[in-house]
Amino acid sequence: MNANNGWNFPDKSTVVADDYTAVSRVGHGQVVAHLINEQVKFYGQNNVKILPVKIHNNHGESDLFSVLCGMAYAKERGAQIINASFGYYALKKPGINAIDDPSAQLIKQYIKHYLIDTTDSKKSILLIAAAGNGDSKTHDSVERALYINAGLTPPTNMRDLDQVNFYPASLAADPELPNVIAVTTVFGNTVSPNENFSKNIVDIGVNADLPLASDFWFANTRIPNSFVRGTSYATPIVTGIICSHYSIIKSSIPNKDAILNTLLSDPFIGNTNDANGKLRKGTMFERVH
Repeated sequence: MNANNGWNFPDKSTVVADDYTAVSRVGHGQVVAHLINEQVKFYGQNNVKILPVKIHNNHGESDLFSVLCGMAYAKERGAQIINASFGYYALKKPGINAIDDPSAQLIKQYIKHYLIDTTDSKKSILLIAAAGNGDSKTHDSVERALYINAGLTPPTNMRDLDQVNFYPASLAADPELPNVIAVTTVFGNTVSPNENFSKNIVDIGVNADLPLASDFWFANTRIPNSFVRGTSYATPIVTGIICSHYSIIKSSIPNKDAILNTLLSDPFIGNTNDANGKLRKGTMFERVH
């Protein structure tokens, strides 16, 4: 994997250290990078370099400009896989399947332009995106407010991406973007209660280490006896597995179905359990550590 340097878009500097100060999210970027490395080191099949592209400030806030610049920067620096452990909610209006959110439309066009090479598939870049989570503290009030403020009735299930959009993961359903893979957390055949799912959009799940009634958790092996939760952390596990097997799947890029079929055919990596119809492709369950 080709990568060098790194860039902090909010601060316009080369300082890319993780400075997210929210108590529940300290070390978000560090844990994501650690989970990628964890899988790569275990399988030991490829040399992988991580290019740090910082698009969120120390409050965990970003903007469309930073997101788009981050994609372009990754492309220009030779990245072959982008781990997108972020996203935002947008309306999904009843009966409308087309993208009607202007920001998402622009993100889609950037993915097509910067991450898919129609002349040489080997130059295409995979985007592994977090499917998104609910917020148990606010009982989905932020997502519901999107609909109420627009004069619409909120969906019956805010975790179902067939009823609400979460970008860029929701772009995984777009046939023009075969390089976008959406990821959530599962345990066996159950999706984590506070994480998003969709039989049409969310491609894959990662088996959690600690399933509790309200959330499924992953062991944070950076810190003994600590755990993290959320699709932000399921995503880099999938990214790490794909990086580890890049030499095997690179000829299939950007065809994510071919990539996932290759990986799921290995029983050590995963299986094709669809989590009771809540996943499009299957369950990549073998997180190794």
